[in-house]
Formats: sequence, C-alpha cells, structure tokens
Amino acid sequence: MHVSQLVEIAAITAAHAPVFIRCTNNVSLSAMERYWTASKCRIDRWTRVLKAAQTDLQTGRDFDRFLLWVEIRPTVEEILASEILTRVWSATSHHFDRLRGENELSPMTRSVFVGHLEARNRALDLLIHGHAVDIEQAVELNRIRRKCERWTDMLLANLLPDYDPSEFCFDERRTGDFAADMRDEREQTLTPTSWNVVMTSLRASFGHGFVAHSPNADLNDRIANSVNSSFQAEMYDSTGVIKTNWMLRLENVADDSEGYLNILIEEEERSAAQPDRHFPRFNSKN
Repeated sequence: MHVSQLVEIAAITAAHAPVFIRCTNNVSLSAMERYWTASKCRIDRWTRVLKAAQTDLQTGRDFDRFLLWVEIRPTVEEILASEILTRVWSATSHHFDRLRGENELSPMTRSVFVGHLEARNRALDLLIHGHAVDIEQAVELNRIRRKCERWTDMLLANLLPDYDPSEFCFDERRTGDFAADMRDEREQTLTPTSWNVVMTSLRASFGHGFVAHSPNADLNDRIANSVNSSFQAEMYDSTGVIKTNWMLRLENVADDSEGYLNILIEEEERSAAQPDRHFPRFNSKN
C-alpha cells in the first residue's frame, strides 16, 4: 500500500472519530495488537535505513551522497506522510480510553506515536545536517512536510469542541481555526458534502509529488487493515465518504487473532537473513 493511501485512511478515521469515541462498545484488541506490531516493525526498518544513511553521508564522497539521497527519499516521504494517520489514530484512541476511564488502546497507540516522532526527528536531522543534499530534493521534502502538518491539524480539528486534540496536532491555533471554519460550514451545508470535498481535496493534494513506491508497502497495508477493522462496517459512508476498491478489500480482511505474531516472526526471519547493511558505495564509474 502506497503511503498516500494511508492518508486517505487517516481522513476516514478523522471523519468517524467522534462517533467512534462515543458509540463504539467493543474494539478488537487483536486488531490493536496488529497495529502496534506492524507499526513497530516499520519504525525499526526506518531506523535501520536512517542510521545507515547517516553513516554513509558522513563518509561518502559527494557523488555517493547525491545518489544516497535518491535512495532514502522514499523512506523520508513515508515517515512524513504516514504520521498523519499515526497522530489521528493516537488522538482517537486517547479520547476513547479517557471517556471510559480505561487504559486499553492508548498505551499501544502512544507507544507508536513516540516511536514515529523519533523517526521523524532522525529524518529531519538528515535533511538539515546531511551533507551535499540536493537543494531541489530538500525543498520538495520540506514542502511535503508542511503539507502533512497542515492536513494533520485540519483532520484533528474534527474532534473539536468535544475532545481536545492539542497533544497530537502541530499547531494548536491552526487546528482551532480549522474547527471554527468547519462549524461555520456545517451551519450552511450538509456534513456529508463537506467530507466529500475534504476527500477530493486530499486526494488531489497527495496524488502527486511522491515517488512511485513506498518502501514498506506490506506494513502499510497491515496498519491500514488493523485501523479499518476497529470500525464497525455500518459506519462507513455515514459521512458520505466514497469507498474505493482497496477500502472494500480492507473491509473483507479476516480478523486473524494470530496475525501480529506472524509479523514478528517474519521480521525476525528478515533480520536474520539480511543483517544491517550500509547503502552501497557508488563511484563515477557506475
């Protein structure tokens, strides 16, 4: 699954978050465990890539560094764009538990949130301090970062005024402004139409500017499955959100209670078969 599709999952999650927090009685803990495990595996992969890149950037020649930035760009894009879902799902889980006085979902999502922040900081540190980074790539990645932050704050605004998402947004004031705009729009138009406009705008915004592949498409798919399976099927389309073919496929995924164990086993086998490595050195002859 491409990371741009995870952004759509984030928008659908945000659209249903208030109803989910208030009305959902049972959430599949196995789905949450799969979310935690797949997310942690993805963070581990990011960390290995970024650590190896940092070492190579410090020791490689200028030509090597340019090609290395081409190699790591998909990972940096994935970290930045997938953070939208991480923050939205963390905020939703936090308030789900808080409303019920429980501590079931939020410890897992908060653990993922903290790990994602660490990966983000590593990626941004490479952008800021990485030697010989191509200026055009740096500008494009910074544009993606700003776009992701703005969309995160806009989606989290749907939790206001009933729930406070300030812990998970980038700019609390901007989130408040978005919430005020949403309230004004709801007084003039139907909510379903509003979310259709949001989805159309989001798809247009994230439909270009990214590399063609995501380095962790397999784990992105598992993360999307786990979040999707936490919502009741009848909730979909209640806000007018149009289902895509891959959303329909996600709804039909079986709830495998042992799935998260398989992820761990696969990741251990992958690590054993392919130990940490640095990026290959390039030279002018290549």
